[in-house]
Order: sequence, then structure tokens, then C-alpha cells
Amino acid sequence: MTDVVLLRNPKPAFAAVGALIARGPVPSWLMLGLEHFSFGIGAGDFTKDDRKKFVDVLEEMERACHTLIQGLPLYKHIGFGIQCPEEVRIALDILPLIKADLPHTNRIIQRRPDTRQGICAAVVVEAWKFFGEAEPPSDALYEACQAYWTACGRGQMTNWPQIVEQAIADDNGWITETFRAVQ
Repeated sequence: MTDVVLLRNPKPAFAAVGALIARGPVPSWLMLGLEHFSFGIGAGDFTKDDRKKFVDVLEEMERACHTLIQGLPLYKHIGFGIQCPEEVRIALDILPLIKADLPHTNRIIQRRPDTRQGICAAVVVEAWKFFGEAEPPSDALYEACQAYWTACGRGQMTNWPQIVEQAIADDNGWITETFRAVQ
């Protein structure tokens, strides 16, 4: 299971959103998850400093992957009767994929204008699935998306059907895993 570090306390505004999603009592993990994802949806745009911090983290992750890719093979040949742990073999297989998947940080990182709406809908859809089916989309699901959007400091939107359809079609397992981690 993935460990998720939550740095904030849930805002009361997320209680109403949670009630729409859960269609009943709101579990604390749902409140924590909604708060966790709100940073990427909220009203404030990324500043130059935010962007630099983001790039710095990605560059650090790339360096860490590189270091591990270079150093972990020592386990294969350490000798003294010490066997290479299976976890090390798995890491050696997966780390190059992770490193290749990290975005190139030497370019300007920009979000498409609709990315925040997509994240918002994906969070609501994935949370919704813990309490029932998200398909076919309903007015209640769109209402929950709008409520979350508003709770994150955004305004009124009318194109939720298209955005929700895309969120349902996309693989948003990373969101589901985060919700599971905070349960």
C-alpha cells in the first residue's frame, strides 16, 4: 500500500462535498482525500516559486533514480553468500521506467487550461466509485463535481458532462490508490 503524507487539515467546505459523494455519512478518509487533491484544483495559480519547487522535486527524483540504478546492481555481486533480495531485482526493473516517465524538467512546465477541471472530475469520480457505480453519469455526480470545484475556490462551470465522461474513460488509479492509502 502507498503511504500518503497529508500536510493539511480538511476544510469544513469539503464535508458537503463528501456528503454528496458518499450519499450519507462522510468517512474521515474521504475528507482527507478531498483536501489532499484540492491543492491541484484550488483557485491559486502556480507561481514562479511553486513551479521552481516542482521542477526541483522532479530533478531530485531523477537524480535519486539515477543513483539507485547505478548503485543497486552491487547487490547482485556483493558476495559473502548474500543473496540479492527480490525487491532489489524488482526495483532494478522498474526504476528505469520511472525515470523515463518523469517529465523533462529542463523545459517550462505548463498545465493545460482544462487540467484542473479534469483532476476535479477524476477525484470525484474515483471517490464516487467507493460508494457505487459512476456510470452512467448522473446529475448528482455533476453536482458533486461542481460542489468540489466550488469548495476548492473555483467558480461555476457548465461543461461537467464532457469532463466527467473523460474522467470515467481515463485511468485514474493513482487517485484511487491515494484514497485507499488514507482509509
